[in-house]
Amino acid sequence: MVKIPTFEPITTADEDRLGYENASKKLAKMIDSTETPNTLGIYGVWGSGKTSLMNLIKIQLDKDSQYNQRISTVWFDVWKYEYEKDMPITYPLLHQIEKTLKSKNLKSFFVKNAKFFSALSLNLISLGASTYLGNDLKSLSDNIDESMKIIYSKYENWVDNIDDFKSEYEAKISDSLRNNKKEKLVVFIDDMDRCLQENVLNLLEIMKNFLSVKNTLFVIGVDKRVLVDHINQKYPSLNRQYGEEYLNKIIPVSFNLPSKNPIEVVKLHLSSMTENKLDDQEIEIIGSYLELFCGANRRLVNIIIHKFLLALSYIDIDKLLAEIRSETRNIFTTVPQCRIAIFRWCILQELRPNLFVNFNWSEEYDEHVTGTNMRDKIIYRIHHPLSLQSGPNNPLTPRIDREAAFILENYITDGLFK
Repeated sequence: MVKIPTFEPITTADEDRLGYENASKKLAKMIDSTETPNTLGIYGVWGSGKTSLMNLIKIQLDKDSQYNQRISTVWFDVWKYEYEKDMPITYPLLHQIEKTLKSKNLKSFFVKNAKFFSALSLNLISLGASTYLGNDLKSLSDNIDESMKIIYSKYENWVDNIDDFKSEYEAKISDSLRNNKKEKLVVFIDDMDRCLQENVLNLLEIMKNFLSVKNTLFVIGVDKRVLVDHINQKYPSLNRQYGEEYLNKIIPVSFNLPSKNPIEVVKLHLSSMTENKLDDQEIEIIGSYLELFCGANRRLVNIIIHKFLLALSYIDIDKLLAEIRSETRNIFTTVPQCRIAIFRWCILQELRPNLFVNFNWSEEYDEHVTGTNMRDKIIYRIHHPLSLQSGPNNPLTPRIDREAAFILENYITDGLFK
């Protein structure tokens, strides 16, 4: 059977195929020397390897004796806890901190302030109106003076509680670190850009206003564009640059991940296959297609490779090749040609999944393949050879005609049941 890789984020230095180990060492050193409170942003697009890099940084801090005697680390995956009902997103983060520091005093402090944490996730006016005045709007309007006194009194208490909470929280963190013989707490926040807008902004603001205390440093791996868009959507009347300025205030130190090309990692995996082994020329062609259509989007590369390897695992290549030969005037005559054709069709299925739904193969195919509008260009590019080093007439990438396209679609879609 064809081995289907996981392509999960890197969790150990031995798995590093992105060349992040050196960067992780430098960032670990920078984190160690950064004054607190502070927040470091690791910015990168979806699938660029943010989680992998943060994993490697955490490994450096946890295992290197020059760091682990002074630094405690916490990992918090926001997305896992986003849909917990009746629980502010702050709770699981604080639990992870308490669990890492193994502090009974810190746990008691969190329990004591449970109502305060809940209130952090609520709007102040709704807090005053619904929690303290009830939901009877008529009663509220009939007693507006008394209502405002209650809200104002509650607001005063709220301000006092904020100041008291932050001071006590900072003291508890310092005590807990001291009891663990540590000097700094580094909290890694992952997958924030996958969460709902309100949860993202709420957590950012809580981190900045309440949890950003002495001896604590947050490391956030995120797609900056997503956070900026969330902020601009929340404050649409402000200048579009506001989102960037707002984020820079919350995350003053940042590092942009370079556009890492994942193609070499994929080529390494394909060259190690033992069954349905691809030759060097096939691997080069596949790499060229991935660079053309996926670029540095590691996640998209992985999805297409998974689709291709899965197709190889269930398609009877010899049977497919025999059928294509009989129906296509021998345009496809070899197994490598057939495998490359499968790969090209996998790209087409992934990038344009609905293109051939209810498609009339006998009447519409040639028009779409040779069309020049933007909708059809991707088909044109996939069905014609790339300008590879061996020349534009590479024998492994002949044009896929109507009959071959119909057969490929049939095998890839229904081949599992053939």
